[in-house]
Amino acid sequence: MQRQLPDGRDLNRFFPGSPRGSLASRLAHALVTEVLPAVDVVIDMHSGAARRHNHPHLRYTEGDENSLALAEVFDPPLIMKAPIRHKSLREHLVSLGRTYLLFEGGKAGSLDEDAIREAHRGITRVMLHLGLWSGSPDTERGAVRVEASKWVRAPHAGLFHPLVENGSHVVEGMVLGSVTDPYGELAHQVKASFGGYVLCVNTAPVVNQGDALFHVAY
Repeated sequence: MQRQLPDGRDLNRFFPGSPRGSLASRLAHALVTEVLPAVDVVIDMHSGAARRHNHPHLRYTEGDENSLALAEVFDPPLIMKAPIRHKSLREHLVSLGRTYLLFEGGKAGSLDEDAIREAHRGITRVMLHLGLWSGSPDTERGAVRVEASKWVRAPHAGLFHPLVENGSHVVEGMVLGSVTDPYGELAHQVKASFGGYVLCVNTAPVVNQGDALFHVAY
């Protein structure tokens, strides 16, 4: 199922929905009334947008110890505490006391083998932990824990040249990329104003001033 529906609405902004609302609202209501009552654990799989490439990571809700414990079983490269969005699937499930994890990896319209491999590995580990699958989990790697994140934005419009890869550890003052004029002569450096781990890189070749370029968690 995709969250972007034919009418252009985002399903993940319409929970718990209504039987007489828009297509998104009706679909959310159907999930809430017919599917979610039978659910104990939800792992919501997301990619980045068309030009936003996400490094594989897992998000959990602050204060939800069950979700954090299951996130550690999933064992992704990074685990990040994230706020709840109003009218999201997560908000509704948390209100019901269900365990919810959000996986992010790759970008829309493409297959990212690393993200697919991480998702498959993590889901398998969780299923083994819950007794839904037989076998032995692989060796735990130990995920990096981060508490928050910010976007580093374009200082000017122009051609964007990233210099760091997803998942990289960066430090304050480090040059992450540059924005140049069409001839590559007038370059504006994009620097990290704080240290952390790169969770997402904008893959657009041309950016506007203020566009989000790097999502850095710390």
